[in-house]
Amino acid sequence: MHVHLREPGFEHAETIESGSRAAAAGGFTSICSMPNTKPVNDSPMVTSYMWSAVAARRGQRVPHRRHHQRQRGEELATIGAMKAAGAVAISDDGLPVMNARVMRRAMEFARSYDLP
Repeated sequence: MHVHLREPGFEHAETIESGSRAAAAGGFTSICSMPNTKPVNDSPMVTSYMWSAVAARRGQRVPHRRHHQRQRGEELATIGAMKAAGAVAISDDGLPVMNARVMRRAMEFARSYDLP
């Protein structure tokens, strides 16, 4: 399920915990959070932070899927390092990548790391 968990950076709108609880209450067992956080989730550090927030939750757990890639569409994020930190897919959410070479490289890297 495509979701916008606003943590880190916009916790006043939603946190990983509140969004996960809402998803679980609706019967969802997995959610795919988009990278439009602050800072943008385009580094292993942010990915690790988000997974640690999931691990620290009390009560029910919802497997949390993370999508990543730098949101400006100009250069690639460190896709391999983010996979090692827990990324299961990459995305620029609703922002199109206008540079065909960057998009092709992103897809090639994703395939080489077995990431959708």
